[in-house]
Amino acid sequence: MTEHELKALLTEKNKEIAEVYPKKFMDLMMDVYEKGINVGVEIGKKACRDAMRMIPVEERLPLESLCVLCRMKSNGQIVSGYLYRKDGKVCVATDPNFEFEDYGDYEATHWFPLFDVMGEEEQP
Repeated sequence: MTEHELKALLTEKNKEIAEVYPKKFMDLMMDVYEKGINVGVEIGKKACRDAMRMIPVEERLPLESLCVLCRMKSNGQIVSGYLYRKDGKVCVATDPNFEFEDYGDYEATHWFPLFDVMGEEEQP
């Protein structure tokens, strides 16, 4: 934002103050504006990190009817499947046409939601 654009945003009272203390006032306003942008950028970065992280199964689980990406405890591999509780563990069930062997009782540590990137009308 330029100094001219910033002045245009000020009320009549603030314009009078800016005329009396132009340099100091504009430096202060620009400092506040830049800090606001930096805070907004940091909030946005944190929101993106939070939205893109894998969720620990201890934190929460998705609905059992939702297919999600799952991180396997045994080898760290990522598979798509459905999470459910079994004997105190969180396990993964995959679709019947998905071949997958796990030597760790199909136990998962993390999950991530799958997003509908195709749109329902485009799916086969």
